[in-house]
Amino acid sequence: MSRRPRRPEPRGGGGSSAPPPRPSRPERYQQPVPASELLRLYVTADGEPVLLRVAGEIDVATGPRLCRALGRVLDSGAEHVHVDLADVTFCDSTIVHALLHARTRAGARGTTLTLDPGEWARRLLDITGTTHLFTLRRHPDAPRSETSGS
Repeated sequence: MSRRPRRPEPRGGGGSSAPPPRPSRPERYQQPVPASELLRLYVTADGEPVLLRVAGEIDVATGPRLCRALGRVLDSGAEHVHVDLADVTFCDSTIVHALLHARTRAGARGTTLTLDPGEWARRLLDITGTTHLFTLRRHPDAPRSETSGS
């Protein structure tokens, strides 16, 4: 019959086997940052195209705000909507969902939807194989050369 090895006694006197206390988190992590501070949305509707400029972070916390803003802009009756994502500093797959939903909604309304995806969104569109579904252009104030897409 074989014996099981004994567990070693905890160091430091053999009393409690409770783990040591966790170090406190740095103060910058103590309070969550409100989603309204992470994502900034600017709409310019004085002519065509209607411009939605997006800046900051797009993730599961801020994605619903982006979806609502896209919906309002598309519901405005504009013939052309341009979404400028060049100032996005972080995004996850939430942006792909928001953009695909906006594309469907724009198509149903006969609205032309163009994007300046910026670095972050472009990478996710490329990874997910959805880049070809969008017309990609630089910001409307910049030269109108097409950067990719259909």
